[in-house]
Amino acid sequence: MTWNIEDTRTQYNLAGWADGYFDVAGDGRLLARPLGRDGTPAIDLQALVERIHAAGLTLPVLVRFTDILKSRIDRLHGAFTGALQAAGCEATYTAVYPIKVNQQQHV
Repeated sequence: MTWNIEDTRTQYNLAGWADGYFDVAGDGRLLARPLGRDGTPAIDLQALVERIHAAGLTLPVLVRFTDILKSRIDRLHGAFTGALQAAGCEATYTAVYPIKVNQQQHV
């Protein structure tokens, strides 16, 4: 048996948690796709770690993909809007997030 990319995706259950935001490249490297869709820009995480080391930083380093956060909020809002429309409801949906969810200003 020869190991392939699909085996890697299955082994790490990417279908169960990555939701299009993470994938495995043809060369076996882990990719982050901040927009969560195939065909959108991807970040090679190994190359990112190499650049972090080259910059003189040491791990652990917190890396934020703000586009993932924006995309998730957009999907959540879209799901509620779609459900309201499907139900024939004329109400609108406004997301309200308690401050305890994340106290960091950029979030």
